[in-house]
This record gives sequence, structure tokens and C-alpha cells, in this order.
Amino acid sequence: MIMPGIDGIATIQTIRKTHPTIRVYLFTGHPNPEAVYKNSGAHGFIKKPLDRDLFLDLMKRTLRFISLSKRADAASRRAGAASRDATQGLEQLAEILKKRA
Repeated sequence: MIMPGIDGIATIQTIRKTHPTIRVYLFTGHPNPEAVYKNSGAHGFIKKPLDRDLFLDLMKRTLRFISLSKRADAASRRAGAASRDATQGLEQLAEILKKRA
């Protein structure tokens, strides 16, 4: 596809800048896709013509990555909340000990 005013690499780089959490893949017919991919900022590449099985595998791995990322973020938030609760508890204990001293 020819895009007037912008090429695929610039599009990928713009998406990565404005939405850094979005996984972006390069779909290319370039004779040396590894070289193009290396400088693109994409998370991976798919060669033309499209291999259905490789594409489905890539999408499964991407969905798994997203799922694991969400679980890790949730665990991190829970750990942060537990840490804040523990800190508050320690601060309260310090106040009680101060009053008794």
C-alpha cells in the first residue's frame, strides 16, 4: 500500500510515540524484512505473502503477552496498595510508641 505523505516506518514510529503500549507489527514485502524491521520500532514483522499459520501464531502470542501484562499490572497495583497499608500501619505504630515514650 502506498500512503501519500507518510511511509509505513514513519506510521509505526508515530503510533509507538503516541501509544507506546500498543503492539505494532510490520507487514512487508521487502526482500530483506529483518533489516527493515530492525529500524522500524515494530514489535515484529510478517512477510508477504501472508502465511496464515504464522500470522495466527503471532496473534496468539500477542494476546498472551497482553494478558500477562495486564495480570502483572494488577499484581503490581495490589502490591503497591499492600505496601501503602503497611506503611500507614508502621506510621500509626510509631505515633503510639512516641506517645508512650
